[in-house]
Amino acid sequence: MNQDDDRRERQQEGESPDLATLIYDKRMAEYQRMFNLRKQLQEENEKRLVEVRKKNDARLKGKHRKKKRLQRHRAAVDRKRKERNARVQALYEEAAERERNRLRRRKADKKKRLMKKKILILCGGGGILVFLFFLFQFLLPGTALKKQEIIDDTPLGELLDAQIFPDKPYDTLNGISEQQLLYTLLMDHFEGNKAAVLGVMCNLQAESNFEAANLEDYNNDLWGITDVDYTEEVNRKTIDKKDFLESRRVDTTNGYLNANNLWVNLDGGYGYAQYTAYDKKESFYQFAEQWFAPGGPGEAFRFNIGDPKMQAQYIIQILNSSAYHEMNDLIAHAKVPVDACYYWLKMYEEPYDPYCDGYYTLAFDRAEVADEIEAACGTGV
Repeated sequence: MNQDDDRRERQQEGESPDLATLIYDKRMAEYQRMFNLRKQLQEENEKRLVEVRKKNDARLKGKHRKKKRLQRHRAAVDRKRKERNARVQALYEEAAERERNRLRRRKADKKKRLMKKKILILCGGGGILVFLFFLFQFLLPGTALKKQEIIDDTPLGELLDAQIFPDKPYDTLNGISEQQLLYTLLMDHFEGNKAAVLGVMCNLQAESNFEAANLEDYNNDLWGITDVDYTEEVNRKTIDKKDFLESRRVDTTNGYLNANNLWVNLDGGYGYAQYTAYDKKESFYQFAEQWFAPGGPGEAFRFNIGDPKMQAQYIIQILNSSAYHEMNDLIAHAKVPVDACYYWLKMYEEPYDPYCDGYYTLAFDRAEVADEIEAACGTGV
């Protein structure tokens, strides 16, 4: 019999428990309370541990999702940067290719001009020989040609000129060349400073070869149209003002809207200075409208975007405008043509620079023809 059984027997018999029994019961009750409390604490700790684990799992999942989002964002940014760099590289290569083609065409045109001169020289020499032959035939007696009736007495030189150099419908310069017209106006503007005049004209020669009705060579090939036909389409409004400003023909253009919703032209240059940028073409077109409007210098004639006199005066207006006052002063005080050529390139024209050195080398290249221009204009050619 253990102590618990003995204690229960005494309680049943009605005996009062002794002190030891009371102490034992009290201790057992205390032990039971402590056991229950410890068990409760363990259950609470287990619940808290489960909650902490759930929170940690959720936090880890959130971090993982955030990391995934960050990786996707970085990948998208890298992809966009690569696409942008590819577009810029493509534009650069396209511009470089256009410049190379322009230089090749310019070289080919120069060869053609030299060939024409040779042909003219040969034809002139041949004409002289033919003339001498007929002269002797008519002077010598007994020749059959002397008795023939000459039906067409048009000089051979005039027939050749009519075939090689056809009349331009927009040419109203009374026998002087467009080059001479520009030279005269610029000499008056710069008060006889030849360095300033030749610097500006070197740039105009490189851009248009002193031809007012001159469309960018690239667009001649792209659109399959000549300079004269394009000029007539603009004059007849077949190509309206908006299409002209956006270098568009038959829904074909290489321009685009930039981030500021402004139109940017990549080609389509026209005129003496090959105006390409939208704002420059707009200013040029507005000047032409005012020139041929009632009260304007050309009011007696139909609108002609390729008119040499109008375009030459527009060059003078550019130099007189407040926007290019500083450039005009620098050019006016230039000592050598290459300086004036550089100021025009840097401050107005801003073309593609194949040398990427701030137009210094390009200015020297263009200024190489200054002596030829001076010689041609000095003789009135």
